[in-house]
Amino acid sequence: MDNFIENCKNVVMQTLSFPMSAYVSSQARMQDVKLVYKSLKIVWFSKTLQNHKALVMSTSEDFDHVYWEVTYNGDKDEYSVDRYIKQSNTVILGEDINETM
Repeated sequence: MDNFIENCKNVVMQTLSFPMSAYVSSQARMQDVKLVYKSLKIVWFSKTLQNHKALVMSTSEDFDHVYWEVTYNGDKDEYSVDRYIKQSNTVILGEDINETM
């Protein structure tokens, strides 16, 4: 399972762009890459047979309200990464739920 968690972080990093033109040196770019990698946290995961799924979030302010869903298909040995940006957060108390059906 540890390998899956590290692979999740690695595939998320592969979806991110760190263009060299945005940095004054390759050392600065590498430092930024390392900081982002360290900021990635697995907040949930599940394993069913040979398949895995995880939600990955970052503690970096650059990725506030962003999370990634990483799915591993064990039959094909492939990962897919979906990126989501939080649109809203609505709180509804249990006592306020109205049955509409």
